[in-house]
Amino acid sequence: MMTRLFDILNAPSWIRQDIADLESELEAYRKTMGISGIRYDKVKTRTSPKDRMPEYVARVEQMLKQIKRKQQEYLKAHDKVKELTDQLQGVEKSVIIQRSLEGKRYEDIAESFPMSEAQMYRYRASAIEKLEKMIVNESE
Repeated sequence: MMTRLFDILNAPSWIRQDIADLESELEAYRKTMGISGIRYDKVKTRTSPKDRMPEYVARVEQMLKQIKRKQQEYLKAHDKVKELTDQLQGVEKSVIIQRSLEGKRYEDIAESFPMSEAQMYRYRASAIEKLEKMIVNESE
């Protein structure tokens, strides 16, 4: 059960990273598809009869669809974590939300509380333990 819960809690940040990677790939691809002008002061050469624009457009559309699918996947993962955290209270809930949904580092989370980073790890572990017990009790 721990592995499944771990995956659920970490899915939003993993998917967010996938989206960022796809967006970077798309931006790099767009930059490589520069259009050059015609130089009339040079010797005439034959140009390629193959127009690459349809390939470019198809690839961009494919990448945009991948990004949209990942965004929908992120929303589902976000909702699942939110549903789980609704069963928690206080600092435990806040730590899970900030870590799983907002992608904050433990150091940054600790700054929002008058507590140490180590204490944030303990609160997260406690929250995960409580969630595991709730999940086990619901499945019985």
